[in-house]
Amino acid sequence: MNEAFNKMKEITESLKEQKMETRKQAQGENEDFKKFMTQLEELKSLSKPQIGGVTNNQFNNQQFKPRNDLPPFSQRHIPYAPAQKIPKPYVKYHYCIEERHSVNRCNYLFDDQNKKWVRRQGGGFLFPNWKRVPTDGKIAPKKLVEYFSKEKEELTKKMKEDEAK
Repeated sequence: MNEAFNKMKEITESLKEQKMETRKQAQGENEDFKKFMTQLEELKSLSKPQIGGVTNNQFNNQQFKPRNDLPPFSQRHIPYAPAQKIPKPYVKYHYCIEERHSVNRCNYLFDDQNKKWVRRQGGGFLFPNWKRVPTDGKIAPKKLVEYFSKEKEELTKKMKEDEAK
């Protein structure tokens, strides 16, 4: 028990010594900081420009001479022209070739996609068998999709009738 007590005493004494050393270091750093701040204040006072007897308030309150080379404001003010209405060009959406349609608002494309007659991929359209819908600008892809889908429906009806017989 005495050994443990002695060891504890040694540890506490070493901790006290470490605290004292850190306090001394902090005081030394504190003194260095004070020296630094005084030197900084001296530098600041040297770097301030010396104005010959004119304070900032006096300088700001001086009256400046008007510029004679500019006409009065009312003569140099040019009112803005009224906003012009620029007609929007009619954009034809390339799926249905109808005006004022866009990719997001074309009902024909939406319906055909729901019927699984066509798929969109990038800027083009694909049939359900993943073949690209040919577009040359003369015939709307919508018409081609309708033609092939109706043809496919007719074929499936015929096949079902043949199977039923």
